[in-house]
Amino acid sequence: MARTASGGGTGASGPGLMAFVDETGDRGFSERSSDTFSMTAFLVPRERQNQVRATAAGLRAYIGTSSPLHWVDHFKRKHPARRELAADMLAAIPDVRVAHVIVHKDTAGSDEELRRSGEAFYNHCCRLVLELVAHAAATWPGGPRRASVKFGHVRHMDHSGTVDYLDLVRPDVPLVSWPLLHWPPTWHGTAAYDGLQLADLHCGFLNNALAGAPDDRACASYLTSCRAQVLRHAGSGDLLGHGVRLLGDESFLTKRVWWADLNG
Repeated sequence: MARTASGGGTGASGPGLMAFVDETGDRGFSERSSDTFSMTAFLVPRERQNQVRATAAGLRAYIGTSSPLHWVDHFKRKHPARRELAADMLAAIPDVRVAHVIVHKDTAGSDEELRRSGEAFYNHCCRLVLELVAHAAATWPGGPRRASVKFGHVRHMDHSGTVDYLDLVRPDVPLVSWPLLHWPPTWHGTAAYDGLQLADLHCGFLNNALAGAPDDRACASYLTSCRAQVLRHAGSGDLLGHGVRLLGDESFLTKRVWWADLNG
């Protein structure tokens, strides 16, 4: 039997949201592990699903593939025109929003449980990205909406265990609008949803920016092309804590030359 969200009425209106979540980087802390791990939520109003499908289909046609879009497979560094087109096409989809959870492993703290267990690390990041999705659903222009959350499937991960973890921790964070999320979230292969494929591209934009040197502005050109879509504080317009949730030292982001471009 499917679990249902706890809490009273949602107060949600409108046709709802779809939130597609993908990840980049690995969950390890060894010398061979990636410096960062990130999850990106691509939030699509249901009335914009056709634009998402058309964008994904157009990119597949341009590349000449019937396979699901994948940043690593189809948008290698040797294909800058593909990368630029993808950024331009994603930036042109109206009314969608993007939120990122970024873990800078060197400065993210010394929680031994997160470092010991890749599963615990992954589950914690899922919780953080769901909190951002719930906040976006609660503050969506025109009124709150209910959001259906689809994660990209991760090999060798017990996703039922992730749901069990999320069920356990939700009562501990009562200020989050959990009732606005259709429960539980679900996990799928990227072929199942065009939105997951576009979330993967947003992950690629972010990873390309984070992999660059702090004084490299060009590495973030794809990311900043979509800056208008990143969630912000309704009053200040700030990204940190709203469209970008960072685990680690804020200077890891704020000292990068492109951060002002993204946050501006």
